[in-house]
Amino acid sequence: MARFYTWLALMAVLWGPPWLISLGLAYTPDVVTATAGTGEFVSSFAAQGGFFSPALTTVQTTTGSVVVTGSFSGARGQRLVLDQKLKSGLQLCVTDSAGSCAPVSGTWPGHLQATHHERPRLAFLAPMQRNEYLQQWYFGAFLLTLPLTALVALAGRVLSGEANGDEQSTTVSM
Repeated sequence: MARFYTWLALMAVLWGPPWLISLGLAYTPDVVTATAGTGEFVSSFAAQGGFFSPALTTVQTTTGSVVVTGSFSGARGQRLVLDQKLKSGLQLCVTDSAGSCAPVSGTWPGHLQATHHERPRLAFLAPMQRNEYLQQWYFGAFLLTLPLTALVALAGRVLSGEANGDEQSTTVSM
């Protein structure tokens, strides 16, 4: 039973922090922290992605062009805006529809205007999601689970004497 409690404590240390961070991020709203107008939609040109790279779309507006990850389409003349969001980063969005946004590929050289917003309590966790640290932590925990489980099982067997067959028999002879 001691092996099980040791294993349980190791798994709690390994999986607990990323799970708690994910839980905190799930209840943190994705507020807009800065914004900039990019003009009206003119056209978009898609470029197929490679094996390890996503598809990119160049969105042409009346003031310039923006490259976004994935696909993006809109009606000619729709107003577009760049939004810097807390959890999802820089996105190109249609002004009238909050659901039609695409992540901007790379950085934006222009100036973004800060917006008035209430900063969520767990906002300091947002960079972990944007920079993929949380995914790397989960992957590391996944990779360490099997070796740690085997180590705890093996250490428990050695300490209890099961590995060498050192179990003492208690036979009573009369």
